[in-house]
Amino acid sequence: MAAAAAAAANGAGGGGGVPRPTNPMVTPLLTDLYQFTMAYAYWKAGKHLDRAVSGSLIPFPSSIPSP
Repeated sequence: MAAAAAAAANGAGGGGGVPRPTNPMVTPLLTDLYQFTMAYAYWKAGKHLDRAVSGSLIPFPSSIPSP
């Protein structure tokens, strides 16, 4: 009973979570904030000096076996 009261006091009372933003400018700004935060974390950790490798899951035509 006390746990349910504490959850309701913290805003977890039956609303189904956090409401979605109503302003269409909010979501892109949150995405940019995430990107800036991740870039800063990589820079602080010194990861910007490491070599990056990217890959693709699409095989080259020469690697597809002929029938």
